[in-house]
Amino acid sequence: MKLAVVSPMSEALAEQWGYKPLLERVIKGAANRDTEIVMKWADRNRNEHIDSYLFTAFPMFLNNKVLLEKMYEAEQEGCDGAMVACASDPAIDEIRALLSIPVVASVESMALAACMAGPKFAIVTLPDRRLGEGEERLISKYGLRERFTKLYYLDGPLDDFFTAFNNPDIIRERVMHTCKKAIDEGAHSIILGSTGLSVCVRAAEIVKVPQHDAPIFDSAGTAVKMLEYRVGLLQNIGLPPTCRAGEYALYPKEDLALLFAENQFRTGNP
Repeated sequence: MKLAVVSPMSEALAEQWGYKPLLERVIKGAANRDTEIVMKWADRNRNEHIDSYLFTAFPMFLNNKVLLEKMYEAEQEGCDGAMVACASDPAIDEIRALLSIPVVASVESMALAACMAGPKFAIVTLPDRRLGEGEERLISKYGLRERFTKLYYLDGPLDDFFTAFNNPDIIRERVMHTCKKAIDEGAHSIILGSTGLSVCVRAAEIVKVPQHDAPIFDSAGTAVKMLEYRVGLLQNIGLPPTCRAGEYALYPKEDLALLFAENQFRTGNP
């Protein structure tokens, strides 16, 4: 099984901050041993103000074209499935309408997994309102509002969490305190509302709220396991990855080359 993991960040920035090795470690640690992981990065996104670039609607919209190109490239290279390594679930509908392979999103994967851990789940995310509002909107989009208790922001300045890539243990106490509070107030599991936060939590070997055995779902590891499952359903049972009735109907293949050319889509001819 060959899976693509596509990040909306630039590889150079991810390497500079220490995020790249953490993400790759978490992804490969979660995947089956015989799963081949292909990492892809949105290399045109070199904006060092990454919180503004990835947490704000308009620049993220512009970056979605790069994600679509990288996803299409992954399918053309023979990947069996693809995931977006970003807890904003950017461009997921457009990607599914373009590709014929299984595609999974981070928040969607965590939320669906959390529904099997107990009746209710909470979100714990970075201290940034842009992230929180987007994640709550995704829960409504996926029809899971009744299973969702509350969104919790971690304490402390946002910059602390960017430095945690190189020292994940510095956020341990804050993460555990907030997750325990969410469980004490009615949730049965936690989903982490940031892929950056997720890889730090996994690197710190935090997987549950121990007092209750309440699982803490990270976006990277959970999504890659969900992707293996979806690819398995296709390969082993024959279940199609995406229904083509309605908005996910495939664009006519014979017209794709012209569409790509008109929109300067970089992945060449289908």
